[in-house]
Amino acid sequence: MNCCGAARLLAELLIGGGTAAATVVSIPYILSALGFSAVGVATGSLAAWCQSVFYGGSITTGSLFAFFQSMGAAGLPIVYNLGIGAGAGGFSRFFYGEHTVESLTKLLTNTFCQSDCDSNRL
Repeated sequence: MNCCGAARLLAELLIGGGTAAATVVSIPYILSALGFSAVGVATGSLAAWCQSVFYGGSITTGSLFAFFQSMGAAGLPIVYNLGIGAGAGGFSRFFYGEHTVESLTKLLTNTFCQSDCDSNRL
């Protein structure tokens, strides 16, 4: 693989990997912001409102609410993190599109490669 091809591959990995990592890292913060914490449902939160309106005092095992509370308390298992990260990374490639990949490839090529790469040959 020449430098141009390596720059293209690195651009793809940075976009997909960066999105995957950011998604996995942000999940605990999102759960906490919704009110699912390590010590239970936070008073006055969206989770507390959902619990009172939809579930009352009884949360059924296996419900979506129980799943979120478990993830808020214990964190996501590695298998879930890998699946969510892979999905987010793959989605990001389509979301950001070819233009972003091409722009990042040109930046990497100009920075690390000694020859100019024709974008049609990448």
